[in-house]
Amino acid sequence: MFDAQRVDAAAEMILKLQARGIQVGVVIGGGNIWRGRFTKEMNGANADQMGMLATIINSLALQSALEDNGVKAKVLTSIRMEPIGEYYSKARAIEYLEAGYVDVSYTHLTLPTKKEEKNT
Repeated sequence: MFDAQRVDAAAEMILKLQARGIQVGVVIGGGNIWRGRFTKEMNGANADQMGMLATIINSLALQSALEDNGVKAKVLTSIRMEPIGEYYSKARAIEYLEAGYVDVSYTHLTLPTKKEEKNT
């Protein structure tokens, strides 16, 4: 599931970028935990929601690794999950970047339409 060395390596790369004065925002995925469905009968919307949760798990792992390296980081999400992550807004993301935070964003907004759900 997780490779701690890769998460730490990503945090170290981000730290180096920040040291050069670069504002860093990371859009993260959850494919290492959940990808698609485990049966074709599975409800597509449920599978998407499970992917969203996997992405949040990865966002929290990266946030933890960044903070362990002395980097301020905020998890921003497109679904309300306070206090796990803050609800995403472009203005808030920019505020955090300007304040020296790394934005770890999960902004997955793609949900199946009713027609797609019926066909899945």
